This record gives sequence, structure tokens and C-alpha cells, in this order.
Amino acid sequence: MRIIERSYYLGACALLLLMGITFLLPTPAVAEVDKSEEVEQGLRLVSPLLAERRVKDLRSHIQLMFESPHAVASDPRTPAGRADEFDGNFCAACHGEGFKHFFKVGEDVSASTVNDTCLGCHSGGDRMHWSGGPHEMGDMACVDCHSMHNKNERLLRTTTQLELCSSCHLERRADFNRPYHHPVKEGQMACTDCHNPHGTITPTLLRGSDVNETCYNCHAEYRGPFLWDHEPVREACINCHM
Repeated sequence: MRIIERSYYLGACALLLLMGITFLLPTPAVAEVDKSEEVEQGLRLVSPLLAERRVKDLRSHIQLMFESPHAVASDPRTPAGRADEFDGNFCAACHGEGFKHFFKVGEDVSASTVNDTCLGCHSGGDRMHWSGGPHEMGDMACVDCHSMHNKNERLLRTTTQLELCSSCHLERRADFNRPYHHPVKEGQMACTDCHNPHGTITPTLLRGSDVNETCYNCHAEYRGPFLWDHEPVREACINCHM
């Protein structure tokens, strides 16, 4: 009887040891789906010259799309969610059938065509007043600020809003280097906290109806009403502040 019990004991120890070794072994990583090769082959059939010119970064460039919000197949609002409309190749949702253009503004497509493509899905909301706004009237295209093939927040071409906006608005870059400034470059605020670059009803693209309403979003304690109001403040905070 003791021999049998000892055998069971040794067997149980061996089983536990085997399970411990199994848990310690590295778990094989799940292979990432790489669709870039398939898309690259299709692109070479359409435009061999372009594909050859970008052979070094083409696959990595395409693969970035599959890591972006546009590639969420479970969301019917995205190009990937509408892939069935394009025989599985959702690139056609933006680039057109047969890759009509590659968003090279001034080369193979106009700014208005790019914007119409983007607004086909992204109309309304913050982009309600894009048409007729200063950026649209300045012949800017969505791809001047955004790149669909990247991992940055909001698909910006740069890592921060300040870096992007100040590439055109150089005077604002200087403002944020003053001793006293809003903490934008420190990352506690962003340009879009006060401005909507896609258009508003105000001349300076403010999110509020005027300067004061925009400032009160953070500085609510100065909204009032006060018994003794300072008239310049009622008119605009920027009469005294910058």
C-alpha cells in the first residue's frame, strides 16, 4: 500500500513540475496581420513607377494604415468597415477605384477633391463650418495637417498640435516662449482647446461665440455678473491680457 501511495505521490509531483515548466516557457506571440504585401502588389499593377520609386518605405507606409482608426473593420463608419463595397480593398474608399490619386495635392489631385473625400465621412460636428472658413479659403487640404498613414493622435502630421499649428503661425510659437503664457508647450493645453481649425462663426476660429465666452470655459470665476464691472473686460479679456 505504501508503494502505491508513493507512486501516486511521485506522479503528482512530476505532473506539477511539468505544468510549472509549461507556464515558464515563453508564449509564442500572435502573428500580426500584414496586408501591406497584398496592397503593394495591387499598387504595382496600377502604377509600377510609383511603387518602384517608393519601394523602400511602401510596405511600412501601407502597414501604418492597418494600425489606424480607419482600419477598424467592426466599425461600419470606417473604410475597412465598408470594404465589401470595394471588393475587399478598402483603399479605394479614399484613393478611388484603381488608385486614381495618392493625395499628392497639386500633383495628382486638388485640395478641394481631397477635402470632399474626407468630408464624405467627416462632415458635421467640428467640421460644420469648414466651407468658407479661412483654412478652406486658403486652399488648404485636410492632408496638409493630417496623414491617414500614421499612429499620431488625431492622425496629425506632427506629434503635437503646437508643432503643427506653429509651422504656419510662427508668431504663436514666439508667444508661448514668453515668461507668462498658457501651458500649451508644457502639454497641459492644446491649440484646439480655444480654437477650432476646421472653422467656426468667429473670425479667429474661437470655440466660443467671442473671446470672453472662450476664456470663461476655464476662467469661470471671472464671468460675473459683478456689481462694479470693468468695462474693458466686458468688451474683451484681451484688452488687458494676451
